[in-house]
Amino acid sequence: MKNVTVVPRKAVVELQGRFRVYVVTADNTVQVRDIQPGPIKGNNQVVESGLERGEQVIVEGLQKVRAGMAVRPALYSDAVAPAPIQET
Repeated sequence: MKNVTVVPRKAVVELQGRFRVYVVTADNTVQVRDIQPGPIKGNNQVVESGLERGEQVIVEGLQKVRAGMAVRPALYSDAVAPAPIQET
């Protein structure tokens, strides 16, 4: 396979046969994206459609995030979870 989008398997949420990922936008808010999954390669999931090149997906803390929520993202290798920004 060449030029495919791949995300960590644990970034993909399946609910009633629908697959989705949570994406961090340029203004650090969360969006939900429905995806079409492809084959699984080790700990990675090929994404056939639904994501654009370079988009950041949330891998940790999926139970806490919601669409529209502001987050403070970190690189996956360093990430514990995307931290919600507290309103003051």
